[in-house]
Formats: sequence, structure tokens, C-alpha cells
Amino acid sequence: MITTLRATLKGGWTLTRGFGAFLGLGLIGPIRYISRLLFRFVLVHLYRWYLVVKNRLSDFFSPARNKFVFVLTKKGVAHVIIILITVTVIIANTRISALRAETLGQNMIISDLVPADLDEEVIETIDQPAQKPISYLDEFSSVSPKSTATAIVDDAAQVAITETSGAVVKPTLTTTTSPNLVTRRVQYYIVEGGDTVSTIAEKFDISTNTLLWENRLGERDFIKPGQQLTILPSDGVSHQVGKGDTISSVAKKYGVSEDSILEYNQLVDASAIDVSQILLIPGGKPPAPPPTPVPTRLAGTQFASGPIPAGAPAVSGANLLWPTSGHKINQYFRYRHTGVDIEGDYSSPIWAAQNGTVEYVSYQTYGYGYHIIINHGGGLKTLYGHASKIFVTPGQQVSKGQTIAMVGTTGRSTGTHLHFEVIVSGSKTNPLSYY
Repeated sequence: MITTLRATLKGGWTLTRGFGAFLGLGLIGPIRYISRLLFRFVLVHLYRWYLVVKNRLSDFFSPARNKFVFVLTKKGVAHVIIILITVTVIIANTRISALRAETLGQNMIISDLVPADLDEEVIETIDQPAQKPISYLDEFSSVSPKSTATAIVDDAAQVAITETSGAVVKPTLTTTTSPNLVTRRVQYYIVEGGDTVSTIAEKFDISTNTLLWENRLGERDFIKPGQQLTILPSDGVSHQVGKGDTISSVAKKYGVSEDSILEYNQLVDASAIDVSQILLIPGGKPPAPPPTPVPTRLAGTQFASGPIPAGAPAVSGANLLWPTSGHKINQYFRYRHTGVDIEGDYSSPIWAAQNGTVEYVSYQTYGYGYHIIINHGGGLKTLYGHASKIFVTPGQQVSKGQTIAMVGTTGRSTGTHLHFEVIVSGSKTNPLSYY
């Protein structure tokens, strides 16, 4: 075989030489070198390993040298093996019993570890009242006893016989509840079309004032579909505990007793409150706004001299006139901010919103600064604060649109603006309700 291989390679070498002559004498040298390397280091070693493997396999599979292979070469051995496999499968199938749905899993290990009680009919009675958490708000919660409930199974109505010896039982639970259990949960309501403050208050059995107070709304404020309102469980107000607050101070602030706060919020004692906790004050009313400052005596130097800017363009109608030339609102009417702040500068005039009489003009180093209050009659008044110049005096009659002052930043103010308030029968309302 070596001779044959050499002859083959020699023939290939001859062809290579001829092909090299065809391509050119420049390629003959490299091709000859590569061919020698392939023959010496690849082909010779591959052929050597081929002979070794062939001899080993011949020794193993030779029946004369291997007894195991010799036995397998006997006639009929393969038939015997097939028959044994067939008999084993038949015996295994005859030992398998029918598996029903109701016995599924009963012969498994898990069925021995966890005893089944699906066929038992159980009647349970709760002897002790469970404690049911009720969330008042996000910041606090309390518990109230849940009434005793008894699970009763009606055998005639609830037991269904199956095709096998099993039965399916679906108990009916009859729960008794206490009719005197009052919900103390704060709810949230999304305003729908046609809703009014009074109809929503009636729906939740609370007063209109409670709904207005909790949602920082004025009597003339509008509600819109899609607006979310906070609904207290009963008449009163809510209070967020601040630093230094006590049950006594909170009760005094809203005009209720300490015991009513403790009982309604289910507090153990007066010390069981935390900062930022929300308390529900049943029957409470928000504290009255601070009284309007008493007018002080004015010095002549506080009034502006010189030409007064022209008034607003003539506007007819009973509605209030927008009190200045600017229309950008920096702060809106809300709890503890009893008016609107309208942006302006020192050149912006302040106009009387309606015909009336200047009730008083005052200057303070805090609060409203230079400010004017005009009485329009019928319980309606308007206040103009933080002015830089004043052009009217107490008792003076003014007309709608008349320039009464200039925008400024006197008193407690950050930046030039007009603080505008509308007062109806002593209560400060949202000025935007009039526009």
C-alpha cells in the first residue's frame, strides 16, 4: 500500500510539475516545497494512525478472539432479546389500574405528607370578634371589631353527587353585620356632569360647608366634571398635626371637646398623636379669618401727588371689573391665601372694580402694606394690597374703572404685584368667581 501511495503521489507530483510549467517557472519552487511538507508531516502520519485503528478494531470484533462478540453472532440471539423486551412491556401494562379524577394524586408521596380533607363537611363558628383595619387617611389608621359570622352549609342545596363515590360541597356563608357600624373612611369622589356642591353633600350625608371646607372651596366657586373632591365621613373638618400641636390646642382651635377628638379617632390618650398625622374633627369648624386691620391715621406724605393715570376703558354690567392692566396670576385663592396675586410693575394702574365708597386707606410694614378697601354696598367689599401709590382718601366716592392706586411691593410682598380680595358679608371669597 505504501508503494501504491507513493506511486499516486509521484503521479500527482508529475502533474504538478506540468501545471507549474504551464503557469510559469516562478511557481514551481513554492509548490514543490509545500507538497513535500504535506507528504512528510500530514499524509504519512494519517496513514500510520489509520493502520493502528484498523488493527485494534479487527482484534476486538473478531469472533475468534472476543467471547462476547462470539455469543452475539450466534443465530437466534437477536430473536431472544426482542421476545424478552415484549414480555416485560406486557407485564407492566397489566399491573396499571384505571386512574380516576377523584383519586388523582392519592398514591403520591405528597398525599401521605399532607392528609386530604376534601370530603369533610365543616361548620366553623368564629367565637372571638376579629380586628378589621380601617384606613382613615394615608397617615393613620385604626381598628374596629368585625361582627361574628357563622358559616352554614345547606346539605340539600349544596351537595352534588358525582358519578363516582365522591361529592362536591360548596358551602354558603351567611354573615351577620352590625347595623350600627358607621364608616369612618375618607372617600374621594369624581365630579360628574350635573353635579353641584349641594347634591354631592346630600349624596354623602354631610353638610355643604363640610364639603367646601375640606376642599378649600368658596361659596361661589365652581366645580367641574372630572374634578376630585375629598369627602369626610361626617360633618366637621380635618387637621394635619403640626409641630407643637396638642389635642387640647386642636380642640380649642376648632371649637370641639378633646374627648370627641380622642373618641372619633380612637386614640388611647392625648399623647398618641404624631406630626403630620391627619385627625378628623367631628363637628369642627375652621377658625375665623383674622380681622381686617383697623385703619391707622394717614400722614399727608403717604398720598401720591401729581397727575393720576387714566382709568380703565368703560365697561358696563353688574360684574366686577378686572382691577389692573395685567392678567397673569402668580397665586390663586386657596386656604390661607384669601385673594389672588396679579403680576404687574410700578407703571401698572389699580382700578376700582365697581362703584363704591372708599372705606379706608392704610399703610402697614407687614401684611397688605399700602392697601385700600372699597365698600360697594349690599355686603360687597374689595381690597387692593401692596400698592406703591394711593390716589384716594377715606370716604371718597369712586366709580367703576377709576384709577385708585399704582401696583407696588409694600408690606409683606415678594416682587411687584396686586393682591386683590373680594369680601362678601365679612367672608373672603374667590375673586375669580366674579369673572
